[in-house]
Amino acid sequence: MRVYISGKMTGLKNYREVFQKHEDLLRSWGYTDIVNPVHLSDKIIEKYNMTEEESFRPENAKIFLTEDLRVLLDCDILYLIPNWHTSKGANLEKHVAERIGKLILFGKED
Repeated sequence: MRVYISGKMTGLKNYREVFQKHEDLLRSWGYTDIVNPVHLSDKIIEKYNMTEEESFRPENAKIFLTEDLRVLLDCDILYLIPNWHTSKGANLEKHVAERIGKLILFGKED
């Protein structure tokens, strides 16, 4: 089963660590096919020759969200980290996952 991690990145200095912590948690539960959008974003940044700072500009959101949704469609499970509700992108990913019947798991705070 392929799992897509979703949550807030914009405005968080430690988003890489947060997403990695949840990826590690999913691996400890036995999931091996995990999509961490931090890694996906790194590939997009490289493809479009952006800086990480530029990637968070509102005018670039469409690029990232489009790719995120494409990948989400190929996953079986959406895993929402606890801050998901504060992210426009994660809210959209949750809505899409609900509409197409994906299993949704909710992460908990430590």
